[in-house]
Amino acid sequence: CPNDFIIASGSFYTSPYSSALLRLTPDGVVDNSFGTSGYAMSQDATGNQTSSGALAQENGNYLLVGQIDDGAFGSFGIQVISFDADGNINTAFGSNG
Repeated sequence: CPNDFIIASGSFYTSPYSSALLRLTPDGVVDNSFGTSGYAMSQDATGNQTSSGALAQENGNYLLVGQIDDGAFGSFGIQVISFDADGNINTAFGSNG
C-alpha cells in the first residue's frame, strides 16, 4: 500500500447504504487527513451498496469494489469506484468515478 497506509472497506448506513473506504496509519490510527475523518464514501443514492474489497494502486489512488442494488427487487450490479489519495472520488475513472 502506498506510504504503508492500511485500508479497509465496508458499508455505512446513510439511507441507503453506501460503500466506504477507511484509511489507517501504519500504527493503526484513523488517518483524519483522508476523506472525511478518515473515510471516503460513494455518492450514488439510487440503491444500497456493499463493499467487497479495496486495492491500493501504485499511483496512490484506491479502487473500491462491491455490489449495488438499484432498488428493483433482485436487480444487482457490480461497482468499482476510484478514490484519489485524498479520499475524493476520481471522476476521470469510468463513468464519473
